[in-house]
Amino acid sequence: MTVEVVGCGGEAAEQILDLTRRCYAAYAALDPPSGALTEGFETVQAELEQGGGVLARRAEQLVGCLRMQRTDDRIHIRRVAVDPEHRGQGIARAMIDWCAQEATRTGAARITLGVRDQLPANRRVWEKLGFNVVAQHSFPPPSDWGWTEMERPVEG
Repeated sequence: MTVEVVGCGGEAAEQILDLTRRCYAAYAALDPPSGALTEGFETVQAELEQGGGVLARRAEQLVGCLRMQRTDDRIHIRRVAVDPEHRGQGIARAMIDWCAQEATRTGAARITLGVRDQLPANRRVWEKLGFNVVAQHSFPPPSDWGWTEMERPVEG
């Protein structure tokens, strides 16, 4: 079944907030906890109005989303969410391909993201999608965990 991927703005905040919360609920026990579970509608809407977002639909059902932060040379993606029932079916790849096309269109040279070290399976997904580690970071104490900064160059 085909995945339709489109860009969006603040008008999609409610849909993105709902799917993100459902997908990130499994991460409630992380240390430190994910901010995705406590952020409100206004925050999500403002982020989407500033940097935009991406929606992935299959048969008109929202199955994936992400938010973007843009600078002159990069698109940083965050809060990537794929409905658990649709994982492993190319949804993340389709959204990243859309972001790569958007980066080329806007002159950005790379796509970046951060992934928690507590989620090694997520890191492997990003590596399979062409992302490389560029830096390691630590969360502030008392957390013993950190996160990995990754990037993917954009062909263009």
